[in-house]
Amino acid sequence: MIVTDLKYFIRELESLLKHYRIANQNEYKQQREQYSIIKSMHSIEKGMSLNEIKIGFGERKVVALMNRLEKYSESGFDCNHESVQMAMCAIAEYIQWHKDKNVLNKDIEKQYEKLMKVFPHNEKSGGTRKCVKSEILDFDCNEFDKVLYSRHSIRNFSDEEVNSEIIMEAVKRANRCPSACNRQPTKVYIVKSMNARKYLADHLQGTGGFAEKCKCFLIVTGSVAAFNFTENNQWLINAGIFVGTLELTLHSSGIASCVINSPLVRSKNINEMRNLFKIPEDEEIVCFIGIGMYPDEFSVPFSKRLPINKIAKEI
Repeated sequence: MIVTDLKYFIRELESLLKHYRIANQNEYKQQREQYSIIKSMHSIEKGMSLNEIKIGFGERKVVALMNRLEKYSESGFDCNHESVQMAMCAIAEYIQWHKDKNVLNKDIEKQYEKLMKVFPHNEKSGGTRKCVKSEILDFDCNEFDKVLYSRHSIRNFSDEEVNSEIIMEAVKRANRCPSACNRQPTKVYIVKSMNARKYLADHLQGTGGFAEKCKCFLIVTGSVAAFNFTENNQWLINAGIFVGTLELTLHSSGIASCVINSPLVRSKNINEMRNLFKIPEDEEIVCFIGIGMYPDEFSVPFSKRLPINKIAKEI
């Protein structure tokens, strides 16, 4: 037991060292910069969304973000990436708000105009939008409850193939889940080929003999590059939120699924899988999801959920 625990401790230490290396090596500099730009941009968005906006708020943050964008461009990185488009839109809104109040720092406007030549943008992809309570709450809670309370982990599937477009739409909807500073570090790899499915069925742990019945597997990963070293394991928290939401969007799309846990410390099998499916070094496998279409009738485990007073307490 002690030897096993020691092996896992060593593997966890290796993983931490790998994360530190990724946070500092040039190979992932572009990804790190893109995630950092989103994080900085989101700080400006949050300030603009307050009921009472202070004149001149966040000026240093805006200048710092524009300086970061200049260095990003000088490094030869992708100037059409979504992160810089979001940032430019947020800066544009910040400038317009202060211009309307006749309190705009002209140096900020000049620097923005210079950036516009490098990062032109048309579509509004960052900043804020006005919402109306009656529109935001215009949905049927009972319909959501039907989805929530009818979802189960399914280990029996029909012979019907799973439509890739439906999977993609479910993933798109799941990506609406909360994400730290909107960094969206979770990635999904869709495995449909027979040989790859057989490989996973043979190597995944805890599948209890149902993996070979899965018509497709989803490999969910979290990007370590999205967070600095002081935010260790935030990639895991974000991926967990994503997976919980994805389970609901798959079910609401008529797709049956079951989450298959993955050891978070590296093992021979996990490293082999990473190489086989070409998962980038800056991403960690969080879990696998076996999916298929619902059969007409099936059985599911039915153990009660804990009562609410065992889960939540007002303090």
